[in-house]
Amino acid sequence: MTVISYAQNFEDVMLWRALRHIENGFYIDVGAQSPDVDSVTRLFYERGWRGINVEPSEQWYRALLERRPRDVNLNVAAGRASGEIDLHEFGGTGLSTAVDAYASSHEKSGFRREVVQVKVRTLQSICEEYHVAPVHFLKIDVEGYEGDVLAGVDFSIVRPWIVVVEATLPNTQIPSYEDWESILSNSDYDFVYFDGLNRYYVAAERRSLSESFLAPPNVFDDFSLNGDASNPFSRHLVTRIQSLEADHAEAVARMAEADAELTRAQGDLARAADELATCRGRVDDLVQSSERLRSQWDDAKYELAIARKRLAADTRSLMSKDERISVLEGKLDSISAGWDVAVSDALVRFGEVIDERIASLNGTSGTAEQQHVSIMDGVARLEALVADKLAAAERHLEQSNQQSRELSREFSVVGAEISSLVTDGLAKFETLMADRAVSAEARADQAVIQAQSLSRELAEVREQLAASLNNAHVWYLRHGEALEAIQTLEARLAEVLESNHGWFVKASAHERTLRQIEGSRSWRLTAPLRGLRRGTARALKAVFKPPLLCAIRVLRRYPRAWAFASRRVKSYPRLFSRLKGSALAAGVVPQPAYATNAEARPMPVPVAPGRQDVSAYQLRILSRIRTGG
Repeated sequence: MTVISYAQNFEDVMLWRALRHIENGFYIDVGAQSPDVDSVTRLFYERGWRGINVEPSEQWYRALLERRPRDVNLNVAAGRASGEIDLHEFGGTGLSTAVDAYASSHEKSGFRREVVQVKVRTLQSICEEYHVAPVHFLKIDVEGYEGDVLAGVDFSIVRPWIVVVEATLPNTQIPSYEDWESILSNSDYDFVYFDGLNRYYVAAERRSLSESFLAPPNVFDDFSLNGDASNPFSRHLVTRIQSLEADHAEAVARMAEADAELTRAQGDLARAADELATCRGRVDDLVQSSERLRSQWDDAKYELAIARKRLAADTRSLMSKDERISVLEGKLDSISAGWDVAVSDALVRFGEVIDERIASLNGTSGTAEQQHVSIMDGVARLEALVADKLAAAERHLEQSNQQSRELSREFSVVGAEISSLVTDGLAKFETLMADRAVSAEARADQAVIQAQSLSRELAEVREQLAASLNNAHVWYLRHGEALEAIQTLEARLAEVLESNHGWFVKASAHERTLRQIEGSRSWRLTAPLRGLRRGTARALKAVFKPPLLCAIRVLRRYPRAWAFASRRVKSYPRLFSRLKGSALAAGVVPQPAYATNAEARPMPVPVAPGRQDVSAYQLRILSRIRTGG
């Protein structure tokens, strides 16, 4: 089953190889720091283990409380005796230490230091309080305080199966285990493995576990990296993948923005379409209104034509009545004249008759008086008849004149009314038609202006939509390119892992060869010669080392001589390396300043010309095979 390594230097892989057969095991992690990044115990915690995490830093202690609820998490420091100490904290790093010299060096390198007082307990008291047994492994990483931690444990009572202790000075490859290794060796612990940073010890009663530390982590351990550890093995690829993931996330975010813009543009387009439809409806309404006005105009024109025709007919009727009145007046005049003539003639004939009768009366004297009376009666009757005729004629004439006057008045009134009605009707109709025409033209012009504005807005929205679609397409292409780059990097990572697998296989083969050589008879027979060689080398070293160190001290006083000698010795790398190590150990030359994380660079490992990069462990095996040492 594949496991995931979270530790900085594959410590969890080595421990899992030795303890994978243990279910629900127990561990103690002194200087636990983060529960996730560079954690030696997370692999075990995820597989049901539990343990005690000792972490004096408040920041990491709170993280442990949150992420490790099954564990016992203690916000204390472990030491040789109970009490309090000054902890030099460097927030967010694994450099916090109780050693003032190391803290000062880190501070000079640019790290910000904060000094806090923390409680100290012995690891023995912690184990007694929580009654832990057995402890399958104890890991100690306390930045130079390892000796005090080990001094606070009674290893005759507390017997971790495996003890892992950081064995170099902080941020260097300088060994620092000489002061405390005797505590473990005197407690029956065997040194079994050094991984370049930590030393591994196995309890004497568990020596069978030593076989698990014969080879470094390799492909047969069936593990993979989680990508969060601070080791440099895959840092470049992880950084590149993180960069691509960030680019991918940015592309996704921009695509989301483009989608949002597209959605907004579609909404604007839909609203513009709705407004355009509304304007089109308004234009249709205006067109229909214009058509109705045109129809009303036609109806009004038709009604006007009919009114004009009626007016003409009424005018003709009035004219015909006027002519009839004129004819009647003429007839009346002729009748009046005829009556006058008739009356005159009648009076003339009557006078003649009277004269004749008077004459006849005068000629006969018979019945004169009687005739006179009858004549007077006849005259009276005649006068009455004439008066009646004249009165009737006058009444008839007066009635005719009255009718003529009434007809004239009626004609005048009707004509005035018709003229007024026609004039007012025409004026009102023309005003109404003009107003409606102006209103229709204004509305039509306004509708045209709105339609043009909406058309322009629609064109702008379409341009924005096209631009948004183009941007979305560009980001989609960039997203595809990012995915292709990620796939390419994954393929390269697979190639690198496959290449590393090949080197691990070669290292295992070399180790088997080395074991065969060490187990051979010739190797055992030549053991005295090798011992003689080593004894001679130690004797020569004991003889020449003090004068050389003295010479170095003298040369250090003269910078030019020191520079010249350094240049000459550097041409012999092996000699230079040994002299430098001896001078550093003796304190003749000062220790190098610690580099910050930003300034840190991988230390070059000397390799044979033409060979690919191999690990230091593999180089040691190769050197032993070649030298026979």
